[in-house]
Amino acid sequence: MLGHHATTTNNPHAAALECGACAGHRGGPNAAAVVELLNDAAVRRGLEERGIFIPLSTRFVAGEHDTTRQVIELFDEVEPALQEIVTRAGQQLAAQTIGGEVDAVAAQRRLDRRARDWAETRPEWGLAGNAAFIVGPRSSTRGVDLGRTCFLHSYDADQDASGAVLDGIMAAPVVVAEWINAAYYGATSLPDLLGAGDKTLHNPVGDFAVLVGDDPDLRVGLPWQSVADGTGLVHQPVRLLVAIEAPISRIEQAINATPLVADLVNGAWIHVVGREAPTAPWQRREPSGTWVLDAERSVGAHGGATC
Repeated sequence: MLGHHATTTNNPHAAALECGACAGHRGGPNAAAVVELLNDAAVRRGLEERGIFIPLSTRFVAGEHDTTRQVIELFDEVEPALQEIVTRAGQQLAAQTIGGEVDAVAAQRRLDRRARDWAETRPEWGLAGNAAFIVGPRSSTRGVDLGRTCFLHSYDADQDASGAVLDGIMAAPVVVAEWINAAYYGATSLPDLLGAGDKTLHNPVGDFAVLVGDDPDLRVGLPWQSVADGTGLVHQPVRLLVAIEAPISRIEQAINATPLVADLVNGAWIHVVGREAPTAPWQRREPSGTWVLDAERSVGAHGGATC
């Protein structure tokens, strides 16, 4: 189980690169706490009383993913084969982050230098490019290059007859994804009103805001360097698309189970599409509450979900 954090220097917006579910802090301690609970014999006995059985051979391990350096650190010793998988994953991420024909060692060296550079205004791109949230079996997306545009949440509708699990997914992870999406949407589409301006002109105010140069207005949102690279935008401002593989009636139930979610969907801040099964057609949920067939929309095309 991995938390995440980002190594960055001289960055008033460091919390924007940390874990939103951990209140802008690094997520490793939370992962370690959960792992300690799940490895505890008394906790497992309590779970068994509730019908959740964890095999005795199962051991949970905690770690943390440094999303700036693309290094995955495990907090406990593990078998060499598992460590090799984790190390290789980090190397592949590093090479992909740098791009081009750079080998893993050179890519890691460049990322390490960028992370500790006092003058670096773009230590990482955070979640720039986010466009969709996919809820369904891993088999629906395995092998597809989603281009870092999609949040993935594993879900098996056959194991959720009451719909309670989907209700929880919509009420928590989807809402968090909408917060993230809205922050990037605002900073890109209305940067003067909903963005924090140019990082190179920032003057921090305590630990809660920034000023841009001598402008006395406190700035909110993400800085321009989080959504643009100097030549153009790196984030396309689209409202979050939530694609769900589950019975349509259950998706509708999940939307209406939480008033906040219903407001976001009915207000078109979140667009929802659903399909009953992998072979079923996608249907789009209108703000009015009706569902219509949407033959043109597909998940997996063009590096993710078409928006």
